[in-house]
Amino acid sequence: TSMVVTTSQPLLDPGGRVLLTPHALSGLWGSEMDLMATGSSVRWLEGLLSHPPGTLDTLAAQSVPGAHGLLACPYLAGGEQGALWDDRAPAAFLGLRLHHKPADLARALLEGIAFESRRCLRVWSDMTVPVDEVVLSGGMARPFFAALLAAVLGQPVRIAAAGPSSAVGAALLAGIGTGIWSQEQAIEIARRGLGAPMVGDPDATARYQELYAGYERASAAIRGLGGIGPS
Repeated sequence: TSMVVTTSQPLLDPGGRVLLTPHALSGLWGSEMDLMATGSSVRWLEGLLSHPPGTLDTLAAQSVPGAHGLLACPYLAGGEQGALWDDRAPAAFLGLRLHHKPADLARALLEGIAFESRRCLRVWSDMTVPVDEVVLSGGMARPFFAALLAAVLGQPVRIAAAGPSSAVGAALLAGIGTGIWSQEQAIEIARRGLGAPMVGDPDATARYQELYAGYERASAAIRGLGGIGPS
């Protein structure tokens, strides 16, 4: 999953946590962090639990915020891992007990992905880069995860238009290149395809404010064990 904020100036992070990329639209830049294999992680857990593809959010909805005390650090593929840049970070489910059910595993994984997204937004906040709205596209653009992410981030989340986002973007760029519409018109067309803002449940938002601090401690501890065992 790529997380990108568009800026009008090329902004560098002194901490080296953010990729700077030229935007496809002229005069703009992309400030980017990548959470490796979030979609693959979801499909992995669906397969492990023998659930059909695309049903993990339905399963996760059967649990509660905090997944009954279960935390997931979703570093299943190594690589950049958002703002962390730690390819040795091991994935883990922490706090697993006999009372936990598949729904708790599903919820914990999606919450871990959302917590890492929040970490990225905090980096942009440190860089004084404003994030005016959050838009989900691709495989994670589902109502349940959008509502969960809104609660974790404490701000509204919108879902992009139906259909492959890359195809929509390519069509808009083609329209700009052939003069069918201006860059500003293409942006407006894209914005009209966004769903209504989804706001997290207030109780869930308050709960996730508490849980995030514990998640950061758990993440730091598990990353301190990076590289253990055979590869």
